[in-house]
Amino acid sequence: MAKEIIIAGVQQNPQSQALQITGWYWFPITSGAKTQANGSAWSGASAAENSAIEAGTVLEVSFIVNYPIGTPVATLKSLLQQDWTNKNSALAGLGPAVDANVYYDGSTGWSA
Repeated sequence: MAKEIIIAGVQQNPQSQALQITGWYWFPITSGAKTQANGSAWSGASAAENSAIEAGTVLEVSFIVNYPIGTPVATLKSLLQQDWTNKNSALAGLGPAVDANVYYDGSTGWSA
């Protein structure tokens, strides 16, 4: 997996003075892979990338972030990279075990 951050769109909101960036983070999953049915939400994903997402070796997570209008592009890129790094560190060892349909029961613990 080479891609880690995919930008889907950028919008400016003059009223709130915010620049809204939407996209997807791709995180490598090295253990506890959970298969997914549909591959990437990004239309630019290659067949191999879709296969990795479907196999659960890459976890795709959508994001929406807001920054002040006028923030330099280099700063935006750096902030996105730091956000990806922070989230990837938080996922380390967890993999997709913190995903939809996972639940906690006080008697038996986590379902996955």
